[in-house]
Amino acid sequence: VPASPTYDDQKKIRSQLNQLKKKVAEAEENCHIIEKRIQELDISMAAEGFYQNTSRDEQLKLIKEKKELEDRLLEAMELWEEVTIALSQIQINS
Repeated sequence: VPASPTYDDQKKIRSQLNQLKKKVAEAEENCHIIEKRIQELDISMAAEGFYQNTSRDEQLKLIKEKKELEDRLLEAMELWEEVTIALSQIQINS
């Protein structure tokens, strides 16, 4: 029979849980911000006349920004997944 966690152990676990919950919330918020900007770029680039009325340099700038945002989104989602897994493991083990 495993020993019950001490008060200090419980306090440490609660602290870890709170830190991980905060990181999950931050990661989710970061994903939402990036997704929103990608959506704004998609809408702009899909607008009628965008390619006719927008300089090639500006088009390339927006395409590059979208690609960088997609890369950042992938990283943010991977971080969210890692933190969510860590959080669930602590919750299962506590």
